[in-house]
Amino acid sequence: MKAPTTALRFSEAKALLDYGFSNYSSYQLSSENEIVKDIIVNQGVQKSTTAIYSSTKSITLQKGQESKIVQEVKIPDNISAPVSQGEKIGEINYFLDGNQIGSVDIVSDKSIKKIGFINMSSYIFKQWFSLLRLEKN
Repeated sequence: MKAPTTALRFSEAKALLDYGFSNYSSYQLSSENEIVKDIIVNQGVQKSTTAIYSSTKSITLQKGQESKIVQEVKIPDNISAPVSQGEKIGEINYFLDGNQIGSVDIVSDKSIKKIGFINMSSYIFKQWFSLLRLEKN
């Protein structure tokens, strides 16, 4: 910006900023911890986990381009235990005019241990006692 005067330099900078703010805007693709869906967990001490976005992702686009964004979600309907909190279980990719413009990992919101003999025995024992309480009423 080699303008002959300071006033001219500021005038050109202002025009450039005005152009940018009037023709472009920030668009949020995802929000951290936003729920995507519930995922069934096979062989886990809990039956499901919630899939969430791992991070917030934003992009600057020319105004009116937001409607052209296409999402491609890659997430299984079920997963096998054990699952750790924050473990990647899928991803979502964002495309504009066939070009990838962003990607966000989808993670588990909680840890789920694999069910074992002790966990299963405890579960059956609790269920048996809850049935006995129902019979007395």
